[in-house]
Amino acid sequence: MQQIILFLVWIVPFLTEALRQPPNNTSCLLNIQVANASLADRAIEKVYMLPEVKAKEKYIQKITHGKQGVTLLIQSQPTATKPFYIIQVEYNGSDRLLVYYNFYVHSETMDIKVLDVVSGKIITLSEWRARGAS
Repeated sequence: MQQIILFLVWIVPFLTEALRQPPNNTSCLLNIQVANASLADRAIEKVYMLPEVKAKEKYIQKITHGKQGVTLLIQSQPTATKPFYIIQVEYNGSDRLLVYYNFYVHSETMDIKVLDVVSGKIITLSEWRARGAS
């Protein structure tokens, strides 16, 4: 019993800190901890600079009165068979999570493709934009 109490006294502060929500700010979430952070940073930056992502950022900041922005989350890292980062652009609010886009960034060329949710296919940015990307 005493061991359980000691364990709880030790673990509760860590759990409390881990469960806290990150502070609201107007910048994109770029907290990445991966083996090759410089490539991941470049991939995130390329996606963040897309006009469609900037438009979502502006929209979210407007409706939240500057308290939140888009979140860019690396869903998958490159492997030998799939050499790209999958980067999800989302709004992670206190009451809901909205996924806007899933981008595929090639780890060597930094070419960006996007998942077309209607067809389920990965297409080029120009194809996506021609289809009326929003």
